[in-house]
Amino acid sequence: MTLPRKRSAELTDDHEFSDDGEAAAALQIRATLVAFADKKLKTEEHRRLFLLLMLGDLPIDAPEAPNDLVRLTGKPRSTLANLKTDFTRMLKAALVEKAS
Repeated sequence: MTLPRKRSAELTDDHEFSDDGEAAAALQIRATLVAFADKKLKTEEHRRLFLLLMLGDLPIDAPEAPNDLVRLTGKPRSTLANLKTDFTRMLKAALVEKAS
């Protein structure tokens, strides 16, 4: 005789919180942007820079901070700023295309 599966879960004390789905939403956004980069960007370098610029929390250039994207990538600030503008434009165009 097989026992029915338990359809509930017991959470321990360290799991008594909810982020109201924020972690799931962040994961979905990341997965969507990774898929977008894989489909739309031709080079691995552009895909890497896209994810750093669009998902990362490091500033492009922050002389007072120990970490920023200029130091991390070795790219000039103007190049990174232009890429972010281009990537944002591409995302907006894809959203408009999908909505129509």
